[in-house]
Amino acid sequence: MTPGRHTLELSSVLNGVESPLSTRLIVSLSSTAAVVPPQSDRRLLDLPSSACVGTSNTCYRVTLVTADLASSTTFLATQSGKVFFVESERLVRVIADGVLTDEPALAVDTGSRIVGLAVDDHDTATPAVYVAWTDPSRETVVNVTRFREVQNILGEGAQIVTALPFVKGAFAPLAVGGDGLLYLALPPADPSTGASEAGVILRFTRDGYTPSIGAQTSPTYAGGSVWPTTLATGSATALWSGGRSPESSREIATIDLTSGRSAPLSFQTSLSSEAAPGRPPLSENAAQPRPDPVVSPAAQSTLLVVTDGRLFLGAESGDGRLALEQLTFNPDLTVLGAVQAPDRSIYVSVAIDAQTTAVLSLRQQ
Repeated sequence: MTPGRHTLELSSVLNGVESPLSTRLIVSLSSTAAVVPPQSDRRLLDLPSSACVGTSNTCYRVTLVTADLASSTTFLATQSGKVFFVESERLVRVIADGVLTDEPALAVDTGSRIVGLAVDDHDTATPAVYVAWTDPSRETVVNVTRFREVQNILGEGAQIVTALPFVKGAFAPLAVGGDGLLYLALPPADPSTGASEAGVILRFTRDGYTPSIGAQTSPTYAGGSVWPTTLATGSATALWSGGRSPESSREIATIDLTSGRSAPLSFQTSLSSEAAPGRPPLSENAAQPRPDPVVSPAAQSTLLVVTDGRLFLGAESGDGRLALEQLTFNPDLTVLGAVQAPDRSIYVSVAIDAQTTAVLSLRQQ
């Protein structure tokens, strides 16, 4: 049976006579099988009871949400406390009340990729969820569809952006700014030509139109990373963006929504080099590729930064620098993504091995 939602009607046969059909049964099948990791990998989830920030007294209680995902990326939190994320680049999943729902909120066709996700729930009780996706027959273009979320399911899809030039294998991060507009980060349409050294950030209304603001006649709004990996709402008048620069170095920038100016933030990471007691030494060859910077907003004007397979709490210092403090819990796990919910709990995606990821919940003690 293929992944997705199926309707079944059952019958039985006795002595050559078939019974009437049963009432309809709804079956939802995920593309990810529930595989128990090998014991050698499962022990990585023998987590410490708490995770702490740097040398401070800020600590979180660590619990396991789920451990049977093929991949889990692009985490977003709503004001109601729900957490959305992308599994296997094909499914939108929902964590509600700290529990992963059984049925995916959305599944795209086989061969399609979900390359961006954003949620707008500021002015309505029914969140709008924006999904950037590619079609297997046209992998060099990207589209954006707006959905309504009702009871953890995405429906009433309206395609608002169609066939923008794209790069196969890239991502198209999305964010809804404090101005209510939709922002989309794209790489150069053809980076091999060298015609452009940077990507672009586009701006749209919720219906996919160019905003009628000043003299703007094009959706192109600001410069972006040559390989964008993240776009997140900062303050009411700012966004954070992240990715790779033309020199392939990691970069994080803040974008002023009143002017469209982008200002790079310098940052350094200080990684723990010691494995937890009783565990094998840390390896430079992580189970899954270590991600480029991933940024999401956190409490009290701070942000979460995932880079080099580790999780950091960050804050702008006001002089163009980003101060980072590592949130440590198990140095043997590679962190892939994170988001902070309104109750200040943090949801973290970690790699168990090359095929399996887990989602952890970190709640402040």
